[in-house]
Amino acid sequence: MSGSSIRRYEREVTSLAPRALVGMRKSYSWVLTLVLWGMLLCMARLAVAADEPSILDRYPGRMIALADHRIHLYCVGHGAPTVVFESGIGGFSLEWRDVQTRLAQRSRVCAYDRAGYGWSDASAQPADAARSAEELYQVLTRAAEAGPYLLVGHSYGGFILRWFARRHQEAVAGRVLLDTSAAEQFERLPAGALPLLPAGPARRAMRMPQLPDGFPAAERTTALALMLSPKARLATVAELRSFAASAHALSELPDARLVVPVLVVSRGRRVFDAAAGGAASEALWRAMQVHMTALSPRAALWVARGAGHLVHLDRPDLVARAVLSIAAVDLGSAGFAATSQRTPAGFSATLARYSP
Repeated sequence: MSGSSIRRYEREVTSLAPRALVGMRKSYSWVLTLVLWGMLLCMARLAVAADEPSILDRYPGRMIALADHRIHLYCVGHGAPTVVFESGIGGFSLEWRDVQTRLAQRSRVCAYDRAGYGWSDASAQPADAARSAEELYQVLTRAAEAGPYLLVGHSYGGFILRWFARRHQEAVAGRVLLDTSAAEQFERLPAGALPLLPAGPARRAMRMPQLPDGFPAAERTTALALMLSPKARLATVAELRSFAASAHALSELPDARLVVPVLVVSRGRRVFDAAAGGAASEALWRAMQVHMTALSPRAALWVARGAGHLVHLDRPDLVARAVLSIAAVDLGSAGFAATSQRTPAGFSATLARYSP
């Protein structure tokens, strides 16, 4: 049944209602009429809905099959290096849409959903950073997306990218770390500054999800529907519960000190309130961000003015600029001399001139 037919039924039910209220004084037949019309309207809507795919079926991009589940991958644009986004806990591909659009005219740009999030299937595998890194590599390989990759990670996503670099050094062209979590944060930060661990059964442990400020406006309705799905809520709980273990595992092994560029982008706006340690905790967080520049001899630190922890939502323009800056400096384009940029000092000095 067409949408116009449904609207006609709605008008007829509406016009019947006032008359039914009068007729009910004399007969209950109008009640039966209203019920029948209402049932017909519901059946019509269900018939139309059955012909239309649900939000969970209307995904952009592709579903990549792994051993026991499928992962959603959405890539656009052309050019090297291929840029790959990695979200924090609870995040997924739609949050990168603004940055992805800005970069697609210059590079191949890929966003994906970890198991359970967005359009990806749930998985019975452990929800730790090391496993997620391996899944990301499998997804990119099976999708035939050309490497090496310029990896862009936010928050907990930084853990995943560090595992990726350890295991697949040849596949990494560079990294942009957006206010990413530090392996030592569970030892250095006070309890009030650490993520709350959900208590009780996983299905009841999560609060109602809310979209953060700055989430791409055109994607908000779809994003909220995906966030409300049981699989997404279970995936969030699982990652939160394995967060500290992922950090501990990361700190036990030395990082791969790659020569490829690393750009650390730290938040510029205070996030920790008094209960989380306030200014002292912020200073510790910034110190840990600075420490991440040791991941490469060709590293630099930017501070994203006006941005909180969700740097890519608060400053998508800056994140796009960071990615393009690494590509330009590393490839010797945009009028820079490649020979000086490929030394650690030359690279850092050149990126500092790009700094906001």
